[in-house]
Amino acid sequence: MTLNSKRIIAASTLAGLLIAATACDSEKKDSGSPSTCERLLGQSGVERLKRNQGQEADSSKSTDLKDAKESFYQDAREWDPGNDKTPTFLSTEVCRFSTHGKNTEQGTLSLSYGASMLPFDYPFNKEEDIYSSVSVVSVNSDVKLVTRDDDGTLQYSVYVKCQVADASPSQEQGVPIEGTMRDTLTGNIDTHTHLTYLLHSAQTVVKDFTCKNEPSVPTQLPSN
Repeated sequence: MTLNSKRIIAASTLAGLLIAATACDSEKKDSGSPSTCERLLGQSGVERLKRNQGQEADSSKSTDLKDAKESFYQDAREWDPGNDKTPTFLSTEVCRFSTHGKNTEQGTLSLSYGASMLPFDYPFNKEEDIYSSVSVVSVNSDVKLVTRDDDGTLQYSVYVKCQVADASPSQEQGVPIEGTMRDTLTGNIDTHTHLTYLLHSAQTVVKDFTCKNEPSVPTQLPSN
């Protein structure tokens, strides 16, 4: 074997080791990075769900915030303010926890985000014709929280004005972001707790969605 051949083999071996080392480092970084649920609910929220025998869904099988953003942008840009028909937007599930015990009744907590079919200034209280009760909290001029009681099953929603680039100027009002949390996992009907975690998730979503109007999503619920 010539000297040049030995040098080529040595160089190839070194390159292979470097690639392998880089891959290992990448895997370590990926494994240490927070999941979408952790980013949306915070560490305390995730720990609370695990205490309720909750197991996070495999992130490789679920949709992340990037996909939810792309879907929201597409819906926002296609929305026509001159069309009187109610749009049929679909939300994207971005986080799911479910029970994993064989002898435990199946329960889930899911969090979905997408384009709202209802405008930001919609009179949500009128939905009492559909639900047992509806509670609306106007957090500020950019954010609303709505709790709906469907015969004992509570649904928590957040609406955030988010202007998308190249969309109609009235889009932030006509097609806000809608986030919805449904919980049959914890057995906790405390509205304050659910809305607090939902508000936390909205902060993360707004940052990722890069809204032109830079909506203000506070860290705490209003005191009143």
